[in-house]
Amino acid sequence: MGLPDTIYNDFYNFWSEDYVITNNATGCAFICIAARLNLIVNGPNSHINLNTFFQYSRKRGADDQTAKRLLQLLRYCEGQSRDETDTCMRVVHCANCFRREIHALNWAPKVEEIP
Repeated sequence: MGLPDTIYNDFYNFWSEDYVITNNATGCAFICIAARLNLIVNGPNSHINLNTFFQYSRKRGADDQTAKRLLQLLRYCEGQSRDETDTCMRVVHCANCFRREIHALNWAPKVEEIP
């Protein structure tokens, strides 16, 4: 993808429980990826495309209940991050929140199992 090593490092370490993303550029990369997958509605108040995200989750193996829970977590984390004025940093805060919530549910993939 031609991204800086710092972003690749954030992607690689994302599921490590004690890792915290702080890089604004990583948030921008998340936005680009999500937009390309039509998972967000882009604009000044970017937000999750609810229907597309639900369908995306279902196509990747989530049942209805799990897909709905993932969507609830993302919406919760969006709300927790809403005061951040910089769009890319808002996504960074949202991503960190989402990871914490997934770990709290014990749903995070084991880092040693990720290729």
